[in-house]
Amino acid sequence: PQAPPLRSPPKATAAAVSALAHRRPSPGGGATAERPGFRALLRRRQDEKDYGMEFFDDGECFEIVCIYKRDSAVMRHNAGVDPSKRVRSGDLLVSVNGLSGNTQEMSAELRARAEVACEFARFEHFNVQITKSGPLGIDVVHTHRDLGVSLALMGIAEGPITRWNDEHPEAQVQRLDRIVAVNSRRGNPEELKELLRSSSGVVTLTIARRPR
Repeated sequence: PQAPPLRSPPKATAAAVSALAHRRPSPGGGATAERPGFRALLRRRQDEKDYGMEFFDDGECFEIVCIYKRDSAVMRHNAGVDPSKRVRSGDLLVSVNGLSGNTQEMSAELRARAEVACEFARFEHFNVQITKSGPLGIDVVHTHRDLGVSLALMGIAEGPITRWNDEHPEAQVQRLDRIVAVNSRRGNPEELKELLRSSSGVVTLTIARRPR
């Protein structure tokens, strides 16, 4: 009889890792010449239900909120690689077995396979300075109030951010960017929301953006 999916990862996985290793960044995709990220081949055991990561899902990729198991596929990967290629909170899972841009498809692949070729990316950061005298006109969300380290921008309406965008076309704030600090102060999503509410006058926001 045919083995269940969890015990028979697809043979194409190794090829997927090879393809990721030779992928080049698209021109004009960011400030860095090489895409800041790394690849990992994760394997889970038959008795493991997941890979040991908790995610924030923005619809296009997964932001890793925490690694919650000491003995998991992710921790076993981390134990055997250079520190710069260890998966950590705040990283982005952008591709699973070649699937990207659709977290429903990526999630289904994670559930179905015991071995997955993953591509992770790390945010690029920049600061914006706005004058706040009322509502910011932004819709921010994060599903992990205490564990996350950012607020995802799901919508931007008329206000200080759009004025910044008009004046700084080279550094516009975009949908799905993250706010990770307010006046250099960081925190979990609830703390960041409170910092936004209580700030006034000239406010500096540290924005994190997924490299493209």
